[in-house]
Amino acid sequence: MPAAFDDPTRWTVTVLPLPKRMAFARVMGLCGGHVVGETEGRNGGAPVPHWWPGGQPQPITHPTQKRVAARYATGDAIAGFWNRSGGGFGGAVGWRRAGDALEVVDLHPPGKSWENTIAMGAGGGACAGCGVPKAKKGERSRDVALFWKADGTLVELPPAEVGGEGSAQGTDGAWVVGTVGATGGQRAALWPADGSRVIVLGDERSLSEATAVADGEQVGVRWTGRGSAPALWRGSVESFVDLTPKGHASGNARGCARGFQVGLVQVKDTLRSGSGSMATKAALWRGDAASFVDLHALVPAPWNASSATAVEVRDGVLRIAGDVTQFATTDELTPRESQYLVASRPALWESRID
Repeated sequence: MPAAFDDPTRWTVTVLPLPKRMAFARVMGLCGGHVVGETEGRNGGAPVPHWWPGGQPQPITHPTQKRVAARYATGDAIAGFWNRSGGGFGGAVGWRRAGDALEVVDLHPPGKSWENTIAMGAGGGACAGCGVPKAKKGERSRDVALFWKADGTLVELPPAEVGGEGSAQGTDGAWVVGTVGATGGQRAALWPADGSRVIVLGDERSLSEATAVADGEQVGVRWTGRGSAPALWRGSVESFVDLTPKGHASGNARGCARGFQVGLVQVKDTLRSGSGSMATKAALWRGDAASFVDLHALVPAPWNASSATAVEVRDGVLRIAGDVTQFATTDELTPRESQYLVASRPALWESRID
């Protein structure tokens, strides 16, 4: 990583406001350079999707469905789905930016051949996700990885073995990433957008997942008995790079673009009590663990944790979207140690590219 990205004076960090009556946010990506995410009230309830054009929250809606969810967004598109009134997934949906507004694109196939579909990632004007086809009598239900071209054409992506399962998480319009195999045995996977083949990125010794793809790179996470590692691939299982920086126990890579990767890392991932730690740090890399830049060091008080979800280069600006979090600790450094969430907000890190 060039030394310039270690220089805090090159960065601007903006903590974005929440809508009224909301206390928490989870960022899903960038659409048109604007942060996309979901917000939630302090008393719970279903998360509400929003985006932040001009730095102010605007709801993401659907003309006929009230229960909508937003997922990963890149370029000028947002992936998502609607849920059924009685519970459970309904159908995949996408949104495309039209100036400062969003246009809805219904992706769920017509007819009754699919029990449900969801879109989990968007890029290059296209969407990727998964669905459960209506099973024939005597057949078991299974998840099928799906890709929707920019014109809405649906492509079923092949599993690693006949009758196996798959789920797509991200796309750049030309390639799709996700997992193959059932939950608990899943491995990171890469498909060309035409669905002609599947490339298994994850090795057989561990579980893994790929969540984003861009510019010849794929990122995600690899789990072993030692924990989780932020993962980078370049089209093959042999190309795997562990991005965990020195002095850190675990991490997760969530977005990539133009040779940059973003995600989160943790110095310690468990508390004395054995519970998971909330102390995460937003991370930036450029191809290897040694290039790590601690984005959390740029975050103002009172935010004591952060994560990065998406990255893009637009109009000469490196832009990273993520969350900043405030958490509190009780019974610190004892066997009863625990943490709880106080607040979280969307955040945007920006730096000029020389």
